Amino acid sequence: MDRSTLYRFFEGNCTEDEIKEVRNWIEISPENKKTFYHESSVFDAATLLSSGALSSDCPKRPIRMRILARELLKIAATIFVMLSCVGLWQYAGKQGQEQSMSIINVPAGKNANLVLPDGTKVWMNARTTIKYPSSFGKNKRDIFLDGEAYFEVTSDESKPFIVHAKAYDINVLGTKFNVDAYSFRPDFVVSLMEGSLKIKSVTDSGSLLLKPSQLAYLANNKMLSAPITDYNPYRWREGLICFDNILFPELMKLFEKYYDIDICIENNLVKDYICTGKFRQTDGIDYALNILKKDINFKYNREENSNIIHIK
Repeated sequence: MDRSTLYRFFEGNCTEDEIKEVRNWIEISPENKKTFYHESSVFDAATLLSSGALSSDCPKRPIRMRILARELLKIAATIFVMLSCVGLWQYAGKQGQEQSMSIINVPAGKNANLVLPDGTKVWMNARTTIKYPSSFGKNKRDIFLDGEAYFEVTSDESKPFIVHAKAYDINVLGTKFNVDAYSFRPDFVVSLMEGSLKIKSVTDSGSLLLKPSQLAYLANNKMLSAPITDYNPYRWREGLICFDNILFPELMKLFEKYYDIDICIENNLVKDYICTGKFRQTDGIDYALNILKKDINFKYNREENSNIIHIK
């Protein structure tokens, strides 16, 4: 399989014939499948290391260093190595802070994972940014999140782990939980799998204690809790977009979240369709829409030089 075709597939820029070609090639042998996932890891890592994947606050590396990093990635071929490299770039804290910070920024259509200085494991969804100090302080472990991330926090009773997201602080000691808190979306959802955590508002005295298999969500600016009834949405860590019995417009909102696009639904007939299924993020938006077209009667087009898709 030509590598350029594979990379266009990862970017979501393949034609329908090329998509079929890649999928048929994957199924031919286990070796092809292994090669596919290997190249996908290299592509994800190279994408995150590109200048567009880093915050503008981060210093740009010389061209020679970028070339060297890509060669190292070809050898390592893992997201973890890539994120370790990114973690080496730190910028001086603002407002006179002595503590330096590391920034990880995951682009649209991708996800990544990293290990924080205390051993805490973090999975980051598409379009997610995390900031954290190069070493945690003596009394607490603070990180800043814009987007969606899943945490497996290393227990340390002497150092509470605090996730700052939107107008809330999520306080934990050792636990597994998911936070969905994109700044460009009104949603704020915290889902607890194991352990316990407290969610505190930074604007008032309100707080909420979560138990395992519970989630917290905002309703009329008030934090409420409910049981977790479906764990499929958290499979985004596997690179999957899972959806079950949701309306077509809700699915389009998910695509907007993952692919950094705007979708305008101009065909009212599609709004009542109920959708169930899953896509890989690396399939790309065009592949997903073309699959949906087989069951739902609509057409779509993308505006040239923009991220706007019209459903007709």
